[in-house]
Amino acid sequence: MYFRIGLCGALGAVCRYAVSCWVGAHPFPLSTLAVNLAGCFALALVSGLPRLSPAARSAIGTGFVGAFTTFSTFSRENAALLLRLVPALSRRAAGPAGGRTVILNSLERVGSYLLRRYQGETREVVYELCLDQKGKLLACCRVAEGSGASADFNVRTVLMNAIRCGASLVVL
Repeated sequence: MYFRIGLCGALGAVCRYAVSCWVGAHPFPLSTLAVNLAGCFALALVSGLPRLSPAARSAIGTGFVGAFTTFSTFSRENAALLLRLVPALSRRAAGPAGGRTVILNSLERVGSYLLRRYQGETREVVYELCLDQKGKLLACCRVAEGSGASADFNVRTVLMNAIRCGASLVVL
């Protein structure tokens, strides 16, 4: 009986790998969702078949479906998704100034402010800082995102952001 469970488990793991390759890589773990839905259906089907022996039910249910719908893959993919979201969520939670007035009246202050913005970025990103005459931050806009080496941005977008904020100074 244990040999059958192990054999069905090996087959379930191979099928899991095949589905992951077929679905491909996505930001959202689609292959895990597809596999877990199929596994739920298969387990319900196996449990409802009266003609299956308990040994066959264990081999298919515990072996194949158990290996096919591994919880460790679900946990790993969801943890990876959460880790990819942490930098963006922390920047969003902080807002443009974390709820306080920010004065960027020197290159050191601008550099320090932008350094926090760029933490966790894995791609090339361009930010636009809209400032008033005294260096008060009016808005921080993400105007472009690109590959690891370049990011194209539209000058019109930069100008529209500056006009909308009433900015006297723009830092890119």
